[in-house]
Amino acid sequence: MRLPVAVLVVAAFACGGKPKPPTTPLPPDPQPEADKPAEPPPTKPEPPKPPAELPALDASVPAPKPTVKLVSAGKGKRAPLKLTPKSGAKQQVELVFDISEHQGAPEELGGNMDTAYPSIVLQGDSEVTAVEPGGAATFTLAITGTEVHDDGGKTPAAQLDQLKQAIATVKGLQLASTLDASGVPGDLKLHVDKPQAATAQVLAQLLPLWPAWPLLPAEPVGVGAKWTVTQPSKVSLGMVAIDITYTTDYELTAHTGSTWTIKGKTKVSGADQAQKDAKVQKIGGGGDSTITLTDGALYPASTQHVSTSFEAVVSGQDQSGATKSGTIAIELKQGSQITPK
Repeated sequence: MRLPVAVLVVAAFACGGKPKPPTTPLPPDPQPEADKPAEPPPTKPEPPKPPAELPALDASVPAPKPTVKLVSAGKGKRAPLKLTPKSGAKQQVELVFDISEHQGAPEELGGNMDTAYPSIVLQGDSEVTAVEPGGAATFTLAITGTEVHDDGGKTPAAQLDQLKQAIATVKGLQLASTLDASGVPGDLKLHVDKPQAATAQVLAQLLPLWPAWPLLPAEPVGVGAKWTVTQPSKVSLGMVAIDITYTTDYELTAHTGSTWTIKGKTKVSGADQAQKDAKVQKIGGGGDSTITLTDGALYPASTQHVSTSFEAVVSGQDQSGATKSGTIAIELKQGSQITPK
């Protein structure tokens, strides 16, 4: 190890005599470091850009085309059973939607699964803007608030929060339509000023569940009157839309003052049909409803439930190229409720 020059000089004086000049060359004098350019301060990451605003959403939903057949006019004093909203009438309403699904399938097709969603709640303000001489009413409904009920921990907190955020995107939804005195609706017009990415998807899921007015017989009826309403419809599951028919037998169970109570039993049916890579068969199901109409009001108080079941026979090729087939059984339960405030 080489010692520094200063140490060698001190050692020579300690031994006596005149020190000899060192034979090892001196290291060069340290040179001052060149001025380094100042480093720029660290740049802060740019905040994420807000998503681009989507254009206003406008859509039209064609009205269903139900038919009605009076089976029995009932007993006692008979009177026309009609919707009688008044022009300018306003109502606050709460709409509740419940959805659950059961799938039964072999393991290679997903196995058995049960999916239940928390109750979805929409609050809105309705107004009857005009009533024609024949009784047809033009009305609007503005969605002013949304909720997703806690289901006691069945839905993980993260998923529950995502659902709440998605449902909240329909706040501000404006609906407009017409309704004649017998309950036949016109096309439904939708408008959202500032939709978000999830808005259209949420509406696509909720609109088929939207509670409807019962179709009423044209003839005067008394308590005990019975009539049948047949309505073609569709049930949507992902990318599949199944053609089904609802047949509901209604009965006027009570008429007290300005209120009319109607109860219904629904049967679900449908022909076997091809859907993409599947054959849908054994379509069935049923449900019930209770509706209370009040003279002069647009929205009734109502509770409706329906269960739709079917089998989907699917086929395809496995990894070896062999054709395989299997059956998936589906039961979809849907419920809706209207509560006028």
